[in-house]
Amino acid sequence: MLVFAKPERLSSPCLALSILAGAFIALGAIFATTILSGGMTLRDAEGATAFTTSIPYGVNRLLGGLVFCLGLILVVVGGAELFTGNNLIVMAWASGKVSTKALMRNW
Repeated sequence: MLVFAKPERLSSPCLALSILAGAFIALGAIFATTILSGGMTLRDAEGATAFTTSIPYGVNRLLGGLVFCLGLILVVVGGAELFTGNNLIVMAWASGKVSTKALMRNW
């Protein structure tokens, strides 16, 4: 089973996958911040609004949430390792199917 094979992984690939997960989440966060930073208003010489790129508040928040999810989707599709995904191994440890050494190495 995958659950019992996961704690037995080598440390170096697990470390690389965890760094990759952090990069994916950061990419989603940067993209969401870019979307949520708001629009831009250009004014002419007289001060009148010439061009605006703002979108309604609700649509802006919806798009920000959607693009942040792209970071999580990249983690799942790319097979990266998030610490929150490794917390369930505690249940296998509690039932005696995984050793304490394997649990600590995975964390």
